[in-house]
Amino acid sequence: MNKKLTALLILCLTLLLASCAQKVPDAVETPSASVPAEPSVQPSEAQPSVSVQTAAEVFLHEEPSASEVGRYLTENASSLTSFEGDLLLERLILLQQDVAYMMNVSIWDGAYMSALNDTMGGVLDPSKIDDIEDVEVKSAFSEAVAALMTVVRYEETPVFEMNWKQLESISGAFSPDADDMIVYRSRLQGNTYVGDPMNFDLLAADIAGVEEKLDALDNGFVSWQLRKVFTNQVGNLIVGPEGSFLDEYTDKNSAYNLRLQKYAGMYGGRFGEICQNLYALKNEDSQTVMDYLSGALIFPPDYPLTAEIIVTEENGAWLSVPVLSGEDGALTDKLNGAIRDTGISMIEDGRIDQTVSNYVTVSGDYMSITFACGYLDDESQYHYVETGLVLDLTTGERVTLDDLVGIPFESYKDALLAAMRGYTIPTGLSQSFEISLTDSGMTLSLPSESGGWPDYYSVTFNGLRNFMDISRLY
Repeated sequence: MNKKLTALLILCLTLLLASCAQKVPDAVETPSASVPAEPSVQPSEAQPSVSVQTAAEVFLHEEPSASEVGRYLTENASSLTSFEGDLLLERLILLQQDVAYMMNVSIWDGAYMSALNDTMGGVLDPSKIDDIEDVEVKSAFSEAVAALMTVVRYEETPVFEMNWKQLESISGAFSPDADDMIVYRSRLQGNTYVGDPMNFDLLAADIAGVEEKLDALDNGFVSWQLRKVFTNQVGNLIVGPEGSFLDEYTDKNSAYNLRLQKYAGMYGGRFGEICQNLYALKNEDSQTVMDYLSGALIFPPDYPLTAEIIVTEENGAWLSVPVLSGEDGALTDKLNGAIRDTGISMIEDGRIDQTVSNYVTVSGDYMSITFACGYLDDESQYHYVETGLVLDLTTGERVTLDDLVGIPFESYKDALLAAMRGYTIPTGLSQSFEISLTDSGMTLSLPSESGGWPDYYSVTFNGLRNFMDISRLY
């Protein structure tokens, strides 16, 4: 059922992004980096000194587009301080989310796909963009390149994302921690570990390296990115391309299981624990491996909580919930109680064919769980209902959007509405919606007028940035 819910969320996200309007900002001339802005009024001796912003901070204050930030970063890389470089990189990552959403939908339009496959030979080739005949398509691809993006194919599906290899070429512009993050990202994107044989040992060493770095870092955008890297790395090592490694774990003496045993002895921390626990699963099927990983990767390796997905039978229904563990037993009991109570509340009395599944995301100190209950009625019609739960992992309390934003709903309602992306954006907005946190921001679920499936809308981190401190979700 977890797979069904995941597929459903992906489908809904695809639908809600289908209406994203394309808007390419005009290029503007940007100031040179590292030149402090002159204050409009010089402070007198009687006045306290005013903190002078760097040129990069002044530039970002003007809310530049992704392409403008990309150009600024590359043109001024040699003169940027690491502080400026990291600020620009963080903003670029956020802005690229909106560009990626737009381009990942537009690419299925005939003119866009033809430009990619026919004109540019299936890759995002900057040297061939001028050969694209459609002016709008040419402009969109040009802006994506300027925003330091590339096209990566997943099972032949073209996806727009950061060109991490290009960022490696200007690595001196960033802090050492950001530089390392870029290298790890670039290795994953560039298939550094892929081969015959695959370079498992380098990948395992990099996983341990990311975990070690996370243990030494405070929360921030670099940690936020490295946590994503860790999850992707572990998936590459254990699951493999398109899940191709999963069946290898049914044989206890397979090279894949023996490799896990070796890494469990070589590395400590969360990575070593994952390898040890997977090796201890004796001749289990691929679903058991995936179920274990689903729980093991809920929390990043530097977080003080861990989780395990537990499936129980409750009132004739199969209930799947994450069960948390940590040093503070009172806190985990409170969290687990809220999670279980919400899951059980989904079960409809009198039915014995229900399945309640869950989809979990952790963002900063917040856990978001979407519960979905589905069943076939007596006429073989499928019924589906879902509910969301967001918990503060430091207090165990349920969290609303007002809590996350820090101001009343009416104060940010218009900004939220403007940031929503979906199939048909509503003209107004009340608080009759549920939220779930995602890897890219937030999803709003509004009751449908038809009474069927809810209407889904996404808000990227960049959209949330307009009315809340998104660093709380890093």
